[in-house]
Amino acid sequence: MFVAKAHPLLVGLEEAVQKEVFGHMLTVSKKLAKVADAVDAYEEMEEKEIERILSEAKKSGHIVIEDSSKLDGRTEDALSQAKSTLDVTVKVLKPILNISLGTYGKGGKSVIKALENNLGSEFKERALPLINMIEDDSKWIDNFKKYRDDQHFGNLGVSVIRANPKGEFEIPLMPQQGGPVRLYLATLYENVYTFALDFFAGAINIRLPKTIYLAPTGSGLGRDYVLMADFSSAHANKAKGKKT
Repeated sequence: MFVAKAHPLLVGLEEAVQKEVFGHMLTVSKKLAKVADAVDAYEEMEEKEIERILSEAKKSGHIVIEDSSKLDGRTEDALSQAKSTLDVTVKVLKPILNISLGTYGKGGKSVIKALENNLGSEFKERALPLINMIEDDSKWIDNFKKYRDDQHFGNLGVSVIRANPKGEFEIPLMPQQGGPVRLYLATLYENVYTFALDFFAGAINIRLPKTIYLAPTGSGLGRDYVLMADFSSAHANKAKGKKT
């Protein structure tokens, strides 16, 4: 969880704001733990179901095909917890920028609109990197939210488990060429983790003085942030979302 290493993110904020932001970080960290638990639960259940179906195929001498409702339930748990994490993450805008949002919304459009319409001129340019990040991540976020809605309101369409007496089997796949379910969910957790961390840093950067900023280090689950000072024109361009 990133809360244990959150102190660099809080440097430069007023003490009262630091406390509120840290509280949000703790809440998001707990949400991320639930996503991780749901992904682990799916992987464990998939292994058990494959083992069971393989055993049935060997005993019967026939191919066994099964659509596992247990795996569907575990998949929905992971997708729902990931969505909930995004909804909680955007609430950090309240203590940092006095922007209140109930959910992440479709494609993050409500978040972008709120940033564009509720910031003073001194903050608008510094909001561009966060807005760009939201736009860049919209594809995978919309993808998993559609999966979640399909599963929640109907049927996601995960492929069946198939096994034959020779011990050969096919693992469950996400629909629309989404790949193995367990790989998709593991990647989803990593994406949501890094998005939440990047969102916090991006929001805080808007409030920091122009000469200091939070810079990312590492990638994936090893991602972190460090506080940097830069008085050059290059940083001024970064704050405007321009490439140098």
